[in-house]
Amino acid sequence: MIARGVLAALSGDGDELLAYSLCASCGECVKACPESNPLPSALRGAAGILGGRRELVSTPRELGGAGRPLVIASPLRPGEGVLRLTEGWRVYWLNTEEPARVYWSGGSIRLKLPRGSIVLVEDLDIPWTAFEGEGLELLSGPRILEALSGSAQLPQGAVIHVPCKAPRELAESLSRLGAETARSCTGGGGAFGILRGDYAVEVSLYFFERFRGRTIVTPCARAARTLRRAGLNALTFLEVAVGEILER
Repeated sequence: MIARGVLAALSGDGDELLAYSLCASCGECVKACPESNPLPSALRGAAGILGGRRELVSTPRELGGAGRPLVIASPLRPGEGVLRLTEGWRVYWLNTEEPARVYWSGGSIRLKLPRGSIVLVEDLDIPWTAFEGEGLELLSGPRILEALSGSAQLPQGAVIHVPCKAPRELAESLSRLGAETARSCTGGGGAFGILRGDYAVEVSLYFFERFRGRTIVTPCARAARTLRRAGLNALTFLEVAVGEILER
């Protein structure tokens, strides 16, 4: 749906700004394009020309505790349940909302983290190559549950969201959980989720309304936030682990 809009904007009146605002970073336009052009990268390049390029160097905020550094990279904000994780960890919170805006304006980001950090990545809009630090261990999806609770136990009857931009390793780990999966776009990613939030909710309802009344568990905090805005029950793997909903 979104990919068709991007292609129409690019092949019709050539409105790059319109195409950029439609981009949810799902990658479907690459599959739809007969030339297999890297359109998401091209759109980010166009956005950089239209909005001006800039670089952001971001460091996480320390929450406290002692032990090995645990960095939580999320567009949401920490809650009390997360703060309880400080026992045995030195916890840092990296709010990825601003880095994502820089990334989708055609800019570049560098996220400088403490040495030896375990990084819980709940924002699939941030390229993993942006994380900088010695001896980092990056975890997402079920591996977050395993790291924090020792198992990948999910809410009963949960539906697992496999984001359209999930790397292959993550997608495979989600499919092995033994629960029903849904591989559909929520509309919450990329520039689309930032610039067209109301329409993103409509995308979520279009694909996920059939799961109303069940809990949708996703490795992407942007997807969870958009699904909740659509009135659906959605949790990230971190939220499952800490037992609370995190919001902005």
